[in-house]
Amino acid sequence: MNATPNTGRIALLPTLQELIDQHGPWPTLLALLKALRQRPAKPPPATMLSDHLRRDIGLPDLPPARPLTLPR
Repeated sequence: MNATPNTGRIALLPTLQELIDQHGPWPTLLALLKALRQRPAKPPPATMLSDHLRRDIGLPDLPPARPLTLPR
């Protein structure tokens, strides 16, 4: 078995320490909590996607838009 060591945490600690040294512990903690609280952006509804993207994900093309007619 070829295991890759998890270097993510090791690389994170010096960067986190630099942020604490530069900005202080409370602003760093508040920024971390804010980043953890944010939700990822929602993708647009499928009706807003172009026909090209709809075909790429397996959806049918949208029907052609009807021109607006003004009442006489």
